[in-house]
Amino acid sequence: MPLTILTSAGVAFAKAVKDKELYMAWGRGGAWGSAQTLTNQAFTSGTLNVGQTNITGVLVRSLDNLTTYALGTDYTANTGAGTITKVGSGITGNVNVSFVPLPPAASAADTVLVDEIGRRKISTKNYVVADAGGTITVGGNKYSVSVTPTNKLYVAAIFAIDEAPDEVIREYAVFTETVVSDSVEPGESYVAVGDVVSPGFMVVINRVAPIFRNAATQQELAALLSF
Repeated sequence: MPLTILTSAGVAFAKAVKDKELYMAWGRGGAWGSAQTLTNQAFTSGTLNVGQTNITGVLVRSLDNLTTYALGTDYTANTGAGTITKVGSGITGNVNVSFVPLPPAASAADTVLVDEIGRRKISTKNYVVADAGGTITVGGNKYSVSVTPTNKLYVAAIFAIDEAPDEVIREYAVFTETVVSDSVEPGESYVAVGDVVSPGFMVVINRVAPIFRNAATQQELAALLSF
C-alpha cells in the first residue's frame, strides 16, 4: 500500500528542528553566475565544447569581436552539454565564445558547501503558512507567521557589514548539529570556516546568482524548511 506522510508528523519535525541551534552557512560556490569568455576557440568536426555543462547566455563572435553570429542561423547550442555546433557556412574559422555557467542543481548527495566562507547562528525561526497577502516571500510564494506550529519553518540570519565584506556569495545552506572550535568565544554568532570543527547536517541548500558583498551593507539570507 502507498506510504502516507501525515501532516502531524511534519509539524513534529518542524518543532524538533526549531528547537535546535541552527547555522546559516554561506560560500563562494563555483564559477556559476559570472560571465566567462573563451577566445580563439576551434571547432572539431563542426562542434565546440566549452568545457562546462549547464550554461546560459551563449554568444559566439568572430576573433575581432566585430561579428556576432546568430543562434539558430550560424550555430546551435546544447546548453545542458555545453556544446556549440556550426550551422551553414557563416562561421569559417575560430571564434570567441561567451557564456554564463548555471548553478548545479541541489541533490541529496550535498552535505557541505562547495567553498564555505563561514556561518552565522540563525536568529529568526518562525512557523509560517501560505498566505497571498503575507509579508514573507520565499521562492516567489508569500507566507505569514503562524503562532500555531506548522510543517513549514521560515529561518533567517543577518550577516554583519564586516563579515566577508569582499566576497562573492553564490550558495548558502542551513545546518544543524554544527560543532565549532573551543577558540570561538561563548556567545559569538559568526564563525569563520576555519573554526568549524564539524559542519553538522545540512537541512537545505540554495544556490543563487552572485551576491557581491561590500563593507557598507548587511546581508540577510533566508530559507523555507518544509517537512
